[in-house]
Amino acid sequence: MTSKVAELPCGPELTKPKRKNVKEEQRLMNTVLSAQMKADAELRKQQRRAETHQEREYLEHIAAEMALQRAVDYAESLKTDSSLMEAWEREQHLKNLKKLQPDGLASVKDYMQKNIGELPGTARTMKAMSVGFDSRKQSRT
Repeated sequence: MTSKVAELPCGPELTKPKRKNVKEEQRLMNTVLSAQMKADAELRKQQRRAETHQEREYLEHIAAEMALQRAVDYAESLKTDSSLMEAWEREQHLKNLKKLQPDGLASVKDYMQKNIGELPGTARTMKAMSVGFDSRKQSRT
């Protein structure tokens, strides 16, 4: 039994592992660690650049959508303004016609020819809107 006990390491050999170059190992570990830190920093920079690029594209898309919506809104406001202006002009013509009514039908007709032009629903305007086919012409012949 005593021979087996003597074979086991004891004392300072047990507590201190054998290392040849501790400083060399530390330098190697520092190099590996610094390389990992640089790689991580570069990866974070690339991710941030990608996020920034994606955010920029999104903002450009939103700006384009807003510009399109502004154009649509402006077109609608122009259409509304146009219809309001036409209604106002019709109202003014009606007021002028009512003023001329006591003077007689000739003055009313003269005002209409000079200021209003062709009224919608009259024969001349319907003829201008025609596509060239009139079934009434065929039934007369």
